Amino acid sequence: MLLKSNRQRLIVVMSAAGVVVLVILGAIVWVGFQIADQLGAPGIPSATGSGACTAADAVSIQLTYSDGHGVSACTHDPPACQSRPVAPKFALDNQLRSATRRYILFIGWNVTPSAGTNGQVLHFEPQAFLPKGPPSSTDNVADYATLELTPRDPTEGGWTVGSGTLTLSSNAGEVSGSIDGVFNAGASAPSAVTGRFGCKG
Repeated sequence: MLLKSNRQRLIVVMSAAGVVVLVILGAIVWVGFQIADQLGAPGIPSATGSGACTAADAVSIQLTYSDGHGVSACTHDPPACQSRPVAPKFALDNQLRSATRRYILFIGWNVTPSAGTNGQVLHFEPQAFLPKGPPSSTDNVADYATLELTPRDPTEGGWTVGSGTLTLSSNAGEVSGSIDGVFNAGASAPSAVTGRFGCKG
C-alpha cells in the first residue's frame, strides 16, 4: 500500500514537472517569435486581430492595383497617435495583417488634432517632409500629411502616397481619419489606397 502511494506521488510530481517544462518551452518559443518579428520592424507594434478585415478593425485599408485586383489590410486595436519633435508632428506607426502578407503602415500629419475637429482635410505632400528637399508650395503651410506602406514577408521597398487627401476628426482623445490616396509610380506598387483609421491621441 505504501509502495503504491509513493508511486502515485511520483507520478503527480513528474506530471507537474512536465507541465512546468511545457510552459517554460512555450514561453521561450513565444519570446523567440516576438524577437524575430521585431527584427524586421523594430519598435513597431504588431498587427492585432485575425482573419478577414471587418468594420471592427481600428485601421482598415484597401489597396487597388492597376490590373483591378485589391488587397485589404488591417489591425484590430487602435494604435497610438504619437506627437513628435520633428515633422510630421503627429504619427501612427503600426503593422497590418492581410490574407497574403503583413505591412508596416506609417501615417503622419502636421496639424495638432484638437477636440471637436471634424472633417479637417489635409493633402498628401511627401516632398514636404524631406529634410533637404527643394522648396515647395507647402513650405509655409501646416495642413499636410504623408502615408508610407512597406510590405513584409518578405520585406520590400516601401511605397509613398504621392497625392490625395487625409480627412481628420478628433474627439475625447481619439483621432479618426479617412484615406484617399494615389501611390507614386512603381513596378510592384499598388496604384491607390483608400480606407480609415482610428488611433489614441
